[in-house]
Amino acid sequence: MLLVTDPQTWLVQHDPLRVVALRDPVVEATGHDPRSPYVETFYLPLAGPSAVLAARRLAAWLEESPEGVTVPLGSFASELGLGTGNGRNAPLPRVLARLVVFGLAGLQSDAYAVRLAFPPLARRHLRRLPPHLVLAHELIAEEGAAVERVVPTGALRE
Repeated sequence: MLLVTDPQTWLVQHDPLRVVALRDPVVEATGHDPRSPYVETFYLPLAGPSAVLAARRLAAWLEESPEGVTVPLGSFASELGLGTGNGRNAPLPRVLARLVVFGLAGLQSDAYAVRLAFPPLARRHLRRLPPHLVLAHELIAEEGAAVERVVPTGALRE
């Protein structure tokens, strides 16, 4: 991976964007598909809905084309409901840079690499979740329970 201090600038300089899979056998063995309930439940409040949706869409495209895909930023932004802007401060470069900051994507010399499996949340991320989600995550980690069965549905209705 490249060490880039400003991923947003790198992204707009690489439009259309070449997207490839970021392979990590350890994370792929223990992690979660970007389209999974785990990612929706625990990563969405941290990375944001646009970042999770972008990762899901890119993962689906990479599943269909494992060799990689080329994505025009303006079209991709429009498909995600993020407008058509593709400048450095437009929503899509910020969203894709956010995935880099969370370690869910990386910048290579000529491509944007996206994880096909998200790692289990680190302790530092758990501290940023609401208490009911921290509890649900603990139950999953301790008991191996499915996400759908442990997230308290009434937690937000009090």
